[in-house]
Amino acid sequence: MNHIAILTPIPLEHKAILAHLISQTERAVEGSRYVSGQFEGKNGVFNIVTHQTGSGNSTVALATEKTIRLFEPVVVILAGIAGGVKDVVLGDVVVGTKFYGYESGKETETGFVVRPEAGYYSKDLLATAQSVAGNDRWQKRVVGGPPGAKVVFGPIASGDKVIAATDGAVYRLLKQSFNDTTALEMESIGFGQAMQFHTGIRFGNIRGISDLLEGKSHADAGGSQERAAANMAAFIFEMLDQLDISQFKFVGMDVKELAKQMLEMTLPITKMEAGGQDFSRTTSESAVALWQKVKSLLAEEYNALKNAPDDADVKAEARIALRHALEGKTALQAELERLLVEAKKSGNAGVTIFDSKNVIQGSNITVGGDFRLGDNNSVTHHQEHKSTDAVGGDKYVQSAERIEISHHYYGTKEAATPGSTGKKPDRSPVTTEYIQKLQRMIASGRPEAAIQAVIDFTASRDEESHLEALQISSRWEAMTRKLRIGTIRNDEATVERSQIVAGLLELVGRL
Repeated sequence: MNHIAILTPIPLEHKAILAHLISQTERAVEGSRYVSGQFEGKNGVFNIVTHQTGSGNSTVALATEKTIRLFEPVVVILAGIAGGVKDVVLGDVVVGTKFYGYESGKETETGFVVRPEAGYYSKDLLATAQSVAGNDRWQKRVVGGPPGAKVVFGPIASGDKVIAATDGAVYRLLKQSFNDTTALEMESIGFGQAMQFHTGIRFGNIRGISDLLEGKSHADAGGSQERAAANMAAFIFEMLDQLDISQFKFVGMDVKELAKQMLEMTLPITKMEAGGQDFSRTTSESAVALWQKVKSLLAEEYNALKNAPDDADVKAEARIALRHALEGKTALQAELERLLVEAKKSGNAGVTIFDSKNVIQGSNITVGGDFRLGDNNSVTHHQEHKSTDAVGGDKYVQSAERIEISHHYYGTKEAATPGSTGKKPDRSPVTTEYIQKLQRMIASGRPEAAIQAVIDFTASRDEESHLEALQISSRWEAMTRKLRIGTIRNDEATVERSQIVAGLLELVGRL
C-alpha cells in the first residue's frame, strides 16, 4: 500500500481533504496530530496521511521534513487555498508548475534588488493533473455540487506577508519580476526547499482560489474560502484516482547503480556484524535502515556476503540479486534512494571532520573498524596497532573501518584522508552541516558565492560535480554579461537566474 502525504496549512483546508477519506484514524506522534485514511483509486488503494501544518514557509518546511521522516511517503501534496493574481477567478483550481520566493533579495542604496528563489514541481504529478483537467469529472467529486470552475497551471509565489491590494510595493515587485504568477500564498517556498532533499519523492502544490488581490474581505465573507477548499480537494482526489505510481520513471540513479551504491554503503556494517561489533553508536539511523533493507532483500547472498565480504564474486552475486529484487518496484526504489542519500549526508563512510580545531596532517591511517575523535580528543576504535599519527599533539594509529571526527573543519583544502600525506584528497564525504551552509548562502541571496564555494569544494573530491558547478558558473556569468550589455530583458534574466539557482540547489542536494 502506497503512502500519500497531504499537508494543509489551516483547519478549513484540512476538513475539505478529510471529507474524501474513509476509515479515518487519528494519532499524535512527537507532539503533532496526523489523521490517516484510505482512498481507492483506479490503480490501487492509497494510504493517505494528512497533517494540518500551520501557516508560514518555515513552519511548513519543518512539518514536511517531519512527515517524510515518520511516514516515508512516495508522494507529498501541499493543499490549500490561495489568492488569485493572474487569469483566475474565485473558485478556480491552480496547479503549481513551479514555486517562487518573492521576498528573497537585498536592500541596497538604490532600493530592493530581487534575487529570486525558485524551483519546479514533479513532472509526473503535473502530467496526471493535466489529464484530470482535460475533462470535468473532478467537479462531480465536489461536496455540495459541481462548481463550474476551471483549472489553471502556473507558478505559485510565496512570502510571509498577506497581500490584499494592488497598490503596494509587493504587488509592483510581482508584476515586475514574477509576472507569470497565478496565485499567492505563504507556504510553497518552504515546502519546495524541503522537498529538494528528497529526490525520489514526487511533490506538488494544488490551490483553490479563495480571493483576489482586491476585495479579499468581501470574498471571504461570502463563503469563497469554503468553495475554494472544496474544489481543491475534489481535484486532488480525482488526481489520486487516476494516479499510477508504477508508471513513475525512477528519478536519480538507475537500478544497477542503486544496487551498487547500496551494497557499498552497507558493506562496512555487514563486516562489523560479522565480527560481532557494536555499530549502533557509530552508525546513523538512515545507514542502519538501509542495511536492514539490504538484508531483507537478500537471502543466501547475504549470508555469503557476511562470510566473505571482500570476495569479488560474492559481492557481484549480491549486486545482481539486489537489482532483481528492485526491478519494477519504483516506490521501493524511491525509498531506498532517499535512505542512501541520507546515509551519505550523515558521513558513514570515510573520514568526516566537523568544524574541528584538530587537523590531522601526514596521516598514515588505514581503514578497518571505528575511530571517533571529538573536541576533547577522545578516541574509540577497534583493532589498534602501532602509534605513528599525530592527532592534536598525541599519536595514534588505527586500523579502522570508519574514521569520524566531530565538528567539520572547512578552513583547509588539505583535510586528512586515509593514507594522505598532507596533499589534497581525491574525495572527502560531504556533511549535512556543509550542505546546510551552502543552502543558507543561496537562501540569503548569495548564489555567486555559493557557486564558487561548490567549485572549490568539489575540485579535488568529485570531478563530475565539479564540472557541473563550472557549467553553472559559466551560465551565471553569461547571464550577468548579457544583462549588463542590455542583450536580455530584466524579466528574461529573472527566469534565467531562477533556473540557474534551481540547478545549483539540485547540485547541492546531490552532494
